[in-house]
Amino acid sequence: LSLLAIDYWQRRPLHLKLLLEKWYLFALSLAFGLFGLFALGEAGSLANEANYTLGERLLVGAYSYLVYLVKVVVPYEMVPLYPYPQTLSVPFFLAPVGLAAVAAGLWFAHRRGARAVVFGVAFFTVNVMFLLQVVGAGQGFLADRFTYVPYFGLFFAAGFHFARLLKKFPKKRSILLGMAAAVTLGYAAWSFSQTRIWQNGLTLWSHELAHYSDIHTPYQNIGHWYRDGRQYEPALDYYTQAIQVNPAKAEIYNSRGKLQFDHGKIPEAIADYDRGIARDATIAELFINRGAAHGATGDLPKALADFTQGLELDPDFTNGYRNRSIAYLQLGQLEPAVADLRETVARSPNDAASWADLAYALNQLGRHNEALPAAERAVALRPDLEMAQRELARARRG
Repeated sequence: LSLLAIDYWQRRPLHLKLLLEKWYLFALSLAFGLFGLFALGEAGSLANEANYTLGERLLVGAYSYLVYLVKVVVPYEMVPLYPYPQTLSVPFFLAPVGLAAVAAGLWFAHRRGARAVVFGVAFFTVNVMFLLQVVGAGQGFLADRFTYVPYFGLFFAAGFHFARLLKKFPKKRSILLGMAAAVTLGYAAWSFSQTRIWQNGLTLWSHELAHYSDIHTPYQNIGHWYRDGRQYEPALDYYTQAIQVNPAKAEIYNSRGKLQFDHGKIPEAIADYDRGIARDATIAELFINRGAAHGATGDLPKALADFTQGLELDPDFTNGYRNRSIAYLQLGQLEPAVADLRETVARSPNDAASWADLAYALNQLGRHNEALPAAERAVALRPDLEMAQRELARARRG
């Protein structure tokens, strides 16, 4: 489609030949587009989180298109996430009028021979049209990064007409260049200021929070930042605020539960995992984490039940096999422990502790020939791991 816009700029006659000569490019575009939709669907990114109708989706697309046109001149907000509004406001319903005005302006520009304007807007349109979230993907309905390539068309049109101004008013060349330099410096300063919000997770999501305080994501992500920095109190506070904003989001309870668990508050962690599971019993990590918490209290039967349930929901959850193997070892159930440990090391071949545990279980079963390579692998990965050295000696002696 971009090539068709270029054909227009190059004054090539618009007829079927322009399409036929590019048939293989259209076929490739279609193939990659369908693959993209498939990949997004597999990742769960095409879920209609906002529950919009098709008509509302089209309004969102029209509104987004106009917002991107405004932002090429005034790049306001510039946040990492533009959440879908719960209900569409008046500007969304007026967007088709704005879209019609843009179309009318393009037709007028074409009739007047303003080919650079038509080409620029056409190039912008064909490169942004598939990113307007009519088919939604992700949590946001806008994304500034979507405009990086489309804006080349608008910049081209602006540059072309600026060059014409310089030719038309040669005596005012210095003034025009001075004005262009001032505008460029202004945008450069604005850009530099924008880079500061990306200093770390706290600055980034605090910027989001300043614009959108009614969604849970910035609170949760700031909580992650504090949790990773081992700052318990502020992390707990932000997770709690995230829950207050969106008490139905199970993942937030999981985040707060992990924080509680890491700080030894096991009953509080279990309570949060219970709340999360009550809201969404399809999240494997909630069960795996609750199993670890039950294991920390010594309630191994409950731990095993949770690990098993989590692995049934997500058979690829490596940590579930690792945690369940520990519970089996503590219960003296060596055969199932060996099975889970083999699954663990197959998925995480550089996990020295799991190799050492596998060697231990096999030694206990008297299968020293099988334990030997597992112990050797553990020692090779971590020579300082005492258990690995001990199990290596037992395997060799056995």
